[in-house]
Amino acid sequence: MKKQQVAVIGTGSSAEQYLSTVDVSCDFTFFNSSGQGEFRGQSVQALSSLRCDAFDSIVIAVYDYGELLPLINGVEDARLHWFDAKKSELMYLTDPYFDNPQACLDNRSVLTVIYDMRVAPPTFDFLVFLVKCRLVANERKLARLKVIIAPGDNNGFRANIDFFSVSEMNFRVTHLLLPLVKLVDPTADLHLVGNRAEARKLFQSAEFCYPENHNFVNPVAKHHYFELFRFMDADIEHRIVEPSEICRRQLIEWLSTRDVVRDKLVTITLRESDAHTGRNSQVEIWREVASRLVNSGYDVVVVRDTAKALIPLDWDGVVECPLAAVDVEMRAALYDLSWLNLAISSGPLALCLLMKQCRYILFGMYNASCTSNTYEHLERIGFAKDCDQIKGGGDGQFICWNDVTAENVLSEITQKFGVTIQ
Repeated sequence: MKKQQVAVIGTGSSAEQYLSTVDVSCDFTFFNSSGQGEFRGQSVQALSSLRCDAFDSIVIAVYDYGELLPLINGVEDARLHWFDAKKSELMYLTDPYFDNPQACLDNRSVLTVIYDMRVAPPTFDFLVFLVKCRLVANERKLARLKVIIAPGDNNGFRANIDFFSVSEMNFRVTHLLLPLVKLVDPTADLHLVGNRAEARKLFQSAEFCYPENHNFVNPVAKHHYFELFRFMDADIEHRIVEPSEICRRQLIEWLSTRDVVRDKLVTITLRESDAHTGRNSQVEIWREVASRLVNSGYDVVVVRDTAKALIPLDWDGVVECPLAAVDVEMRAALYDLSWLNLAISSGPLALCLLMKQCRYILFGMYNASCTSNTYEHLERIGFAKDCDQIKGGGDGQFICWNDVTAENVLSEITQKFGVTIQ
Protein backbone atom coordinates (compact mmCIF):
# COMPACT_ATOMS: atom_id res chain seq x y z
CA MET A 1 0.00 0.00 0.00
CA LYS A 2 1.30 3.42 -0.95
CA LYS A 3 2.23 5.53 2.03
CA GLN A 4 0.32 8.70 2.73
CA GLN A 5 2.30 11.81 1.79
CA VAL A 6 1.95 14.41 4.55
CA ALA A 7 3.36 17.92 4.54
CA VAL A 8 3.97 19.23 8.05
CA ILE A 9 4.30 22.98 8.43
CA GLY A 10 6.26 23.69 11.59
CA THR A 11 9.34 22.27 13.27
CA GLY A 12 8.79 23.09 16.91
CA SER A 13 7.10 21.53 19.94
CA SER A 14 3.67 21.53 18.26
CA ALA A 15 5.09 19.48 15.37
CA GLU A 16 6.71 17.05 17.83
CA GLN A 17 3.43 16.66 19.68
CA TYR A 18 1.51 16.10 16.44
CA LEU A 19 3.92 13.42 15.24
CA SER A 20 3.49 11.57 18.53
CA THR A 21 -0.20 11.15 17.78
CA VAL A 22 -0.09 9.84 14.18
CA ASP A 23 0.83 6.73 12.23
CA VAL A 24 4.59 6.83 11.72
CA SER A 25 4.20 4.85 8.47
CA CYS A 26 3.30 8.10 6.68
CA ASP A 27 5.96 9.89 4.67
CA PHE A 28 6.49 13.34 6.18
CA THR A 29 8.03 16.38 4.53
CA PHE A 30 8.74 19.30 6.81
CA PHE A 31 8.39 22.97 5.97
CA ASN A 32 9.00 26.28 7.71
CA SER A 33 9.08 29.89 6.59
CA SER A 34 12.85 30.05 6.04
CA GLY A 35 13.54 26.59 4.62
CA GLN A 36 16.58 26.28 6.85
CA GLY A 37 17.70 23.64 9.32
CA GLU A 38 16.85 20.00 9.95
CA PHE A 39 13.99 18.25 11.71
CA ARG A 40 13.88 14.56 12.56
CA GLY A 41 16.90 13.96 10.37
CA GLN A 42 15.44 15.66 7.29
CA SER A 43 16.30 18.94 5.62
CA VAL A 44 13.49 21.42 6.13
CA GLN A 45 11.90 22.88 2.98
CA ALA A 46 10.89 26.50 2.41
CA LEU A 47 7.16 27.02 2.76
CA SER A 48 7.09 29.03 -0.47
CA SER A 49 8.10 25.84 -2.34
CA LEU A 50 5.15 23.81 -1.03
CA ARG A 51 2.97 22.36 -3.81
CA CYS A 52 -0.31 21.57 -2.13
CA ASP A 53 -1.40 19.10 -4.83
CA ALA A 54 1.65 16.91 -4.20
CA PHE A 55 0.45 15.81 -0.76
CA ASP A 56 -2.44 13.75 0.57
CA SER A 57 -2.61 15.92 3.65
CA ILE A 58 -1.16 19.24 4.81
CA VAL A 59 -0.92 19.82 8.54
CA ILE A 60 -0.08 23.15 10.13
CA ALA A 61 1.63 22.36 13.42
CA VAL A 62 2.17 25.93 14.60
CA TYR A 63 -0.16 27.39 17.20
CA ASP A 64 -0.23 30.96 15.89
CA TYR A 65 0.04 30.41 12.15
CA GLY A 66 -1.49 33.64 10.81
CA GLU A 67 1.80 34.99 9.42
CA LEU A 68 2.48 31.72 7.56
CA LEU A 69 -0.71 31.61 5.47
CA PRO A 70 0.38 34.23 2.89
CA LEU A 71 3.46 32.06 2.19
CA ILE A 72 1.36 29.06 1.12
CA ASN A 73 0.64 29.10 -2.61
CA GLY A 74 -3.07 28.58 -3.27
CA VAL A 75 -3.97 28.62 0.41
CA GLU A 76 -7.60 29.47 -0.36
CA ASP A 77 -8.04 26.16 -2.23
CA ALA A 78 -5.68 23.95 -0.23
CA ARG A 79 -7.00 21.18 2.05
CA LEU A 80 -5.41 22.29 5.30
CA HIS A 81 -5.50 20.80 8.77
CA TRP A 82 -4.36 22.48 11.94
CA PHE A 83 -3.00 20.66 14.97
CA ASP A 84 -4.17 22.43 18.13
CA ALA A 85 -1.36 21.55 20.54
CA LYS A 86 -3.27 22.85 23.56
CA LYS A 87 -6.12 20.41 22.96
CA SER A 88 -4.04 17.81 21.09
CA GLU A 89 -6.68 17.84 18.35
CA LEU A 90 -6.44 17.89 14.55
CA MET A 91 -8.94 20.25 12.91
CA TYR A 92 -9.86 20.58 9.23
CA LEU A 93 -9.54 24.26 8.27
CA THR A 94 -12.47 25.23 6.08
CA ASP A 95 -11.75 28.89 6.89
CA PRO A 96 -7.99 29.25 7.57
CA TYR A 97 -8.09 33.02 8.03
CA PHE A 98 -11.14 32.77 10.30
CA ASP A 99 -12.94 35.26 8.04
CA ASN A 100 -16.16 33.82 9.47
CA PRO A 101 -18.03 34.10 6.15
CA GLN A 102 -21.19 32.54 7.55
CA ALA A 103 -21.58 35.63 9.74
CA CYS A 104 -21.45 37.91 6.70
CA LEU A 105 -24.11 38.50 4.08
CA ASP A 106 -23.54 36.90 0.70
CA ASN A 107 -22.53 39.22 -2.16
CA ARG A 108 -25.69 38.09 -3.93
CA SER A 109 -27.68 39.99 -1.31
CA VAL A 110 -25.84 43.29 -1.85
CA LEU A 111 -26.87 46.31 -3.92
CA THR A 112 -23.77 48.17 -5.09
CA VAL A 113 -24.44 51.90 -5.50
CA ILE A 114 -22.28 54.78 -6.67
CA TYR A 115 -22.35 58.41 -5.62
CA ASP A 116 -20.41 60.14 -8.35
CA MET A 117 -18.92 63.46 -7.26
CA ARG A 118 -18.25 64.38 -10.85
CA VAL A 119 -21.86 65.63 -10.68
CA ALA A 120 -23.00 65.15 -7.07
CA PRO A 121 -22.15 67.47 -4.14
CA PRO A 122 -20.74 66.59 -0.68
CA THR A 123 -23.94 67.79 1.00
CA PHE A 124 -27.10 66.41 2.61
CA ASP A 125 -28.24 65.53 -0.93
CA PHE A 126 -26.26 62.36 -0.25
CA LEU A 127 -28.86 61.40 2.36
CA VAL A 128 -31.63 61.50 -0.23
CA PHE A 129 -29.50 59.36 -2.53
CA LEU A 130 -28.87 56.79 0.21
CA VAL A 131 -32.54 56.56 1.15
CA LYS A 132 -33.43 56.01 -2.51
CA CYS A 133 -30.78 53.26 -2.70
CA ARG A 134 -32.08 51.58 0.44
CA LEU A 135 -35.62 51.58 -0.98
CA VAL A 136 -34.37 50.13 -4.27
CA ALA A 137 -32.54 47.42 -2.32
CA ASN A 138 -35.74 46.63 -0.44
CA GLU A 139 -37.62 46.35 -3.74
CA ARG A 140 -35.10 43.84 -5.01
CA LYS A 141 -35.07 41.98 -1.70
CA LEU A 142 -31.38 42.74 -1.19
CA ALA A 143 -30.18 42.91 2.39
CA ARG A 144 -27.58 45.66 2.38
CA LEU A 145 -25.74 48.33 0.42
CA LYS A 146 -22.21 48.57 -0.87
CA VAL A 147 -21.62 52.31 -1.27
CA ILE A 148 -18.92 53.61 -3.61
CA ILE A 149 -18.04 57.31 -3.44
CA ALA A 150 -16.25 58.22 -6.69
CA PRO A 151 -14.11 61.39 -6.92
CA GLY A 152 -14.88 64.28 -9.22
CA ASP A 153 -12.49 66.19 -11.48
CA ASN A 154 -11.98 69.32 -9.38
CA ASN A 155 -9.75 68.23 -6.48
CA GLY A 156 -12.05 65.24 -6.10
CA PHE A 157 -15.29 67.22 -6.42
CA ARG A 158 -17.53 68.59 -9.15
CA ALA A 159 -16.41 71.59 -11.15
CA ASN A 160 -19.16 74.10 -10.25
CA ILE A 161 -19.03 73.90 -6.47
CA ASP A 162 -16.37 76.50 -5.78
CA PHE A 163 -18.53 78.28 -3.17
CA PHE A 164 -16.99 75.74 -0.75
CA SER A 165 -13.23 75.46 -0.26
CA VAL A 166 -11.53 72.13 -0.95
CA SER A 167 -10.74 71.86 2.77
CA GLU A 168 -14.41 72.34 3.66
CA MET A 169 -15.52 69.77 1.10
CA ASN A 170 -13.03 67.23 2.44
CA PHE A 171 -14.36 67.93 5.94
CA ARG A 172 -17.86 67.25 4.65
CA VAL A 173 -16.78 63.91 3.20
CA THR A 174 -15.44 62.62 6.51
CA HIS A 175 -17.91 64.28 8.88
CA LEU A 176 -21.09 64.11 6.78
CA LEU A 177 -21.01 61.62 3.91
CA LEU A 178 -19.35 58.73 5.71
CA PRO A 179 -21.56 58.87 8.84
CA LEU A 180 -24.70 59.17 6.68
CA VAL A 181 -23.95 55.78 5.14
CA LYS A 182 -24.13 54.04 8.51
CA LEU A 183 -27.12 56.12 9.56
CA VAL A 184 -29.14 54.75 6.62
CA ASP A 185 -27.66 51.23 6.56
CA PRO A 186 -25.53 50.18 9.56
CA THR A 187 -24.52 46.98 7.72
CA ALA A 188 -23.29 48.76 4.56
CA ASP A 189 -19.87 48.33 2.99
CA LEU A 190 -18.22 51.65 2.24
CA HIS A 191 -15.61 52.44 -0.41
CA LEU A 192 -14.21 55.97 -0.47
CA VAL A 193 -12.25 55.55 -3.67
CA GLY A 194 -9.24 57.65 -4.62
CA ASN A 195 -9.55 57.36 -8.40
CA ARG A 196 -12.33 56.89 -10.92
CA ALA A 197 -10.85 53.79 -12.57
CA GLU A 198 -10.96 51.90 -9.26
CA ALA A 199 -14.53 53.08 -8.63
CA ARG A 200 -15.57 51.92 -12.10
CA LYS A 201 -14.04 48.46 -11.65
CA LEU A 202 -15.72 47.99 -8.28
CA PHE A 203 -19.07 49.04 -9.65
CA GLN A 204 -18.95 47.10 -12.91
CA SER A 205 -17.89 43.88 -11.19
CA ALA A 206 -20.96 43.89 -8.94
CA GLU A 207 -23.96 41.66 -9.60
CA PHE A 208 -26.64 44.17 -8.58
CA CYS A 209 -26.08 47.88 -9.20
CA TYR A 210 -27.74 51.27 -8.87
CA PRO A 211 -27.97 53.45 -10.88
CA GLU A 212 -28.19 50.82 -13.58
CA ASN A 213 -25.87 51.48 -16.54
CA HIS A 214 -24.15 54.33 -14.72
CA ASN A 215 -22.39 56.51 -17.27
CA PHE A 216 -18.88 57.09 -15.97
CA VAL A 217 -18.07 59.63 -18.69
CA ASN A 218 -21.18 61.79 -18.34
CA PRO A 219 -22.91 60.66 -15.14
CA VAL A 220 -26.47 61.67 -14.31
CA ALA A 221 -27.16 62.96 -10.79
CA LYS A 222 -29.43 60.74 -8.68
CA HIS A 223 -29.71 62.69 -5.44
CA HIS A 224 -32.97 64.62 -5.90
CA TYR A 225 -35.93 64.43 -3.52
CA PHE A 226 -38.40 63.99 -6.39
CA GLU A 227 -36.85 60.59 -7.10
CA LEU A 228 -38.62 59.38 -3.96
CA PHE A 229 -42.04 60.29 -5.39
CA ARG A 230 -42.64 56.90 -7.02
CA PHE A 231 -42.28 55.21 -3.64
CA MET A 232 -44.66 57.70 -2.03
CA ASP A 233 -47.17 57.15 -4.84
CA ALA A 234 -46.96 53.40 -4.20
CA ASP A 235 -47.54 53.93 -0.45
CA ILE A 236 -44.01 52.75 0.36
CA GLU A 237 -42.66 54.55 3.41
CA HIS A 238 -39.70 56.70 2.42
CA ARG A 239 -39.03 58.22 5.87
CA ILE A 240 -36.75 55.39 6.93
CA VAL A 241 -33.93 57.23 8.72
CA GLU A 242 -33.60 56.25 12.37
CA PRO A 243 -30.91 57.50 14.76
CA SER A 244 -28.80 54.87 16.46
CA GLU A 245 -29.74 53.77 19.93
CA ILE A 246 -26.36 54.79 21.36
CA CYS A 247 -26.78 58.37 20.09
CA ARG A 248 -30.32 58.56 21.44
CA ARG A 249 -29.16 57.30 24.83
CA GLN A 250 -26.26 59.73 25.02
CA LEU A 251 -28.47 62.66 24.00
CA ILE A 252 -31.08 61.73 26.60
CA GLU A 253 -28.38 61.70 29.28
CA TRP A 254 -26.99 65.02 28.02
CA LEU A 255 -30.43 66.65 28.03
CA SER A 256 -31.11 65.44 31.57
CA THR A 257 -27.91 67.09 32.86
CA ARG A 258 -29.27 70.38 31.55
CA ASP A 259 -32.77 69.84 32.99
CA VAL A 260 -34.28 69.77 29.49
CA VAL A 261 -37.70 68.09 29.37
CA ARG A 262 -38.26 66.27 26.09
CA ASP A 263 -41.98 67.04 25.99
CA LYS A 264 -41.03 70.73 26.03
CA LEU A 265 -37.92 70.51 23.85
CA VAL A 266 -37.81 72.80 20.80
CA THR A 267 -34.71 72.90 18.62
CA ILE A 268 -33.76 75.89 16.50
CA THR A 269 -31.30 75.16 13.71
CA LEU A 270 -29.42 78.14 12.29
CA ARG A 271 -27.99 78.50 8.82
CA GLU A 272 -24.89 80.74 8.95
CA SER A 273 -22.96 79.66 5.89
CA ASP A 274 -20.57 81.60 3.66
CA ALA A 275 -22.30 80.00 0.65
CA HIS A 276 -25.58 81.52 -0.62
CA THR A 277 -25.66 83.94 2.28
CA GLY A 278 -29.10 85.22 1.26
CA ARG A 279 -30.54 81.95 2.59
CA ASN A 280 -29.00 82.37 6.05
CA SER A 281 -31.03 82.64 9.24
CA GLN A 282 -31.63 86.14 10.56
CA VAL A 283 -30.12 85.43 13.94
CA GLU A 284 -31.87 88.23 15.87
CA ILE A 285 -35.28 87.02 14.73
CA TRP A 286 -34.53 83.52 15.99
CA ARG A 287 -33.15 84.91 19.21
CA GLU A 288 -36.49 86.57 19.86
CA VAL A 289 -38.32 83.34 18.99
CA ALA A 290 -36.12 81.44 21.45
CA SER A 291 -36.67 84.03 24.20
CA ARG A 292 -40.45 83.90 23.87
CA LEU A 293 -40.46 80.12 23.81
CA VAL A 294 -38.38 80.02 26.98
CA ASN A 295 -40.73 82.53 28.65
CA SER A 296 -43.62 80.24 27.72
CA GLY A 297 -42.06 77.26 29.48
CA TYR A 298 -40.30 75.54 26.61
CA ASP A 299 -36.74 74.22 26.69
CA VAL A 300 -34.89 75.56 23.65
CA VAL A 301 -31.78 73.92 22.20
CA VAL A 302 -29.96 75.78 19.43
CA VAL A 303 -27.85 74.06 16.80
CA ARG A 304 -25.57 76.52 15.06
CA ASP A 305 -24.30 76.10 11.52
CA THR A 306 -21.40 73.65 11.40
CA ALA A 307 -19.12 76.55 10.36
CA LYS A 308 -19.99 78.34 13.64
CA ALA A 309 -20.43 75.29 15.84
CA LEU A 310 -17.78 76.12 18.45
CA ILE A 311 -18.66 79.80 18.84
CA PRO A 312 -21.17 80.30 21.70
CA LEU A 313 -24.30 82.41 21.26
CA ASP A 314 -24.94 82.86 25.00
CA TRP A 315 -28.68 83.46 24.62
CA ASP A 316 -30.44 83.73 27.99
CA GLY A 317 -32.13 80.50 29.03
CA VAL A 318 -31.12 78.67 25.85
CA VAL A 319 -29.02 75.49 25.66
CA GLU A 320 -26.53 75.10 22.81
CA CYS A 321 -25.51 71.75 21.32
CA PRO A 322 -22.24 72.10 19.38
CA LEU A 323 -21.93 68.32 19.09
CA ALA A 324 -25.10 68.11 17.00
CA ALA A 325 -23.65 70.74 14.66
CA VAL A 326 -20.59 68.62 13.81
CA ASP A 327 -21.86 65.06 14.31
CA VAL A 328 -24.69 64.11 11.97
CA GLU A 329 -25.73 61.06 13.98
CA MET A 330 -26.10 63.18 17.12
CA ARG A 331 -28.00 65.77 15.10
CA ALA A 332 -30.44 63.11 13.90
CA ALA A 333 -30.94 61.86 17.47
CA LEU A 334 -31.59 65.38 18.76
CA TYR A 335 -34.18 66.10 16.06
CA ASP A 336 -35.85 62.76 16.72
CA LEU A 337 -36.03 63.37 20.49
CA SER A 338 -37.45 66.90 20.23
CA TRP A 339 -41.07 67.90 20.64
CA LEU A 340 -40.61 70.27 17.70
CA ASN A 341 -37.82 71.35 15.34
CA LEU A 342 -37.72 74.85 13.84
CA ALA A 343 -35.46 76.04 11.05
CA ILE A 344 -35.27 77.76 7.72
CA SER A 345 -35.01 75.47 4.72
CA SER A 346 -31.44 74.15 4.55
CA GLY A 347 -29.45 70.95 4.06
CA PRO A 348 -29.50 69.46 7.58
CA LEU A 349 -33.27 69.53 7.63
CA ALA A 350 -33.23 66.66 5.12
CA LEU A 351 -32.91 64.56 8.27
CA CYS A 352 -36.28 65.81 9.46
CA LEU A 353 -37.90 65.16 6.09
CA LEU A 354 -36.72 61.54 6.15
CA MET A 355 -37.55 60.59 9.76
CA LYS A 356 -41.12 59.42 10.27
CA GLN A 357 -41.58 60.50 13.90
CA CYS A 358 -39.74 63.83 13.60
CA ARG A 359 -41.93 66.94 14.05
CA TYR A 360 -40.87 70.14 12.34
CA ILE A 361 -41.82 73.44 10.76
CA LEU A 362 -39.57 74.74 7.99
CA PHE A 363 -39.55 78.42 7.09
CA GLY A 364 -37.91 80.59 4.42
CA MET A 365 -38.91 78.26 1.60
CA TYR A 366 -38.68 80.78 -1.23
CA ASN A 367 -35.50 82.72 -1.91
CA ALA A 368 -34.90 84.16 -5.37
CA SER A 369 -31.15 84.54 -4.70
CA CYS A 370 -30.61 80.77 -4.97
CA THR A 371 -31.67 78.49 -7.83
CA SER A 372 -32.52 75.71 -5.37
CA ASN A 373 -35.09 77.94 -3.63
CA THR A 374 -37.05 79.33 -6.57
CA TYR A 375 -40.75 78.48 -6.84
CA GLU A 376 -40.10 76.49 -10.01
CA HIS A 377 -37.43 74.30 -8.42
CA LEU A 378 -39.31 73.90 -5.15
CA GLU A 379 -42.43 72.78 -7.02
CA ARG A 380 -40.36 70.20 -8.87
CA ILE A 381 -39.01 68.64 -5.69
CA GLY A 382 -42.29 68.51 -3.81
CA PHE A 383 -42.67 71.91 -2.13
CA ALA A 384 -45.89 73.19 -3.70
CA LYS A 385 -46.39 76.93 -3.15
CA ASP A 386 -48.81 77.77 -0.30
CA CYS A 387 -49.14 74.08 0.62
CA ASP A 388 -48.30 73.54 4.30
CA GLN A 389 -46.60 70.16 3.80
CA ILE A 390 -43.93 68.82 1.52
CA LYS A 391 -44.97 65.85 -0.57
CA GLY A 392 -44.48 62.83 1.65
CA GLY A 393 -44.84 64.78 4.89
CA GLY A 394 -46.86 63.29 7.73
CA ASP A 395 -48.31 64.17 11.12
CA GLY A 396 -46.60 67.15 12.73
CA GLN A 397 -44.45 67.85 9.66
CA PHE A 398 -45.05 71.29 8.13
CA ILE A 399 -43.59 74.01 5.93
CA CYS A 400 -44.47 77.71 6.01
CA TRP A 401 -44.33 80.20 3.12
CA ASN A 402 -44.85 83.34 5.21
CA ASP A 403 -42.04 85.84 5.76
CA VAL A 404 -39.68 84.79 8.52
CA THR A 405 -40.54 87.05 11.44
CA ALA A 406 -40.77 86.18 15.11
CA GLU A 407 -44.54 86.78 15.06
CA ASN A 408 -45.03 84.52 12.02
CA VAL A 409 -42.90 81.72 13.48
CA LEU A 410 -44.73 81.75 16.81
CA SER A 411 -48.12 82.10 15.13
CA GLU A 412 -47.38 79.07 12.99
CA ILE A 413 -46.51 76.98 16.05
CA THR A 414 -49.76 78.07 17.72
CA GLN A 415 -51.87 77.25 14.67
CA LYS A 416 -50.29 73.90 13.89
CA PHE A 417 -49.94 72.54 17.41
CA GLY A 418 -52.63 74.37 19.40
CA VAL A 419 -50.31 75.78 22.05
CA THR A 420 -50.15 79.25 23.59
CA ILE A 421 -46.92 81.22 23.42
CA GLN A 422 -46.47 84.49 25.31
